[in-house]
Amino acid sequence: MWAGRLSDASREADAALTALKAGGPAASELAPDLRLAQGEFLLCSGDRERGRSMIRQAIASLRARPDPDAWGQTLFTLEAAARAARQAGDAGLSAQLADEMRAHDSNYGGTSFALALAADARGDRAAARHAFEEAV
Repeated sequence: MWAGRLSDASREADAALTALKAGGPAASELAPDLRLAQGEFLLCSGDRERGRSMIRQAIASLRARPDPDAWGQTLFTLEAAARAARQAGDAGLSAQLADEMRAHDSNYGGTSFALALAADARGDRAAARHAFEEAV
């Protein structure tokens, strides 16, 4: 997808969805991750509103997982999703995901970095500088 081969990415996503469905109830644990990937695909392919919606749904599902391993994985998934939104040119979604990171773990340096990038994108130089300093 990020290499610009959207037709190949679409085929791979369809194959992943088929495999997920064949996996039965045990595979449902992977559904939010696939929803996240599909949302990123939709962002890249121009269906921004649907992509944003899928990403928000996936993040809500991931953040609701109760165990500590899932908590850490979710933090890094949030970070990757914010980066994907920036790469897709969706500064608003990237900022929302940075806020989700802050709600999830405000002490993580990556959270401060994502917040700094969001502040910079909206032209708030003072907030960006402060958040960059916190990230360091």
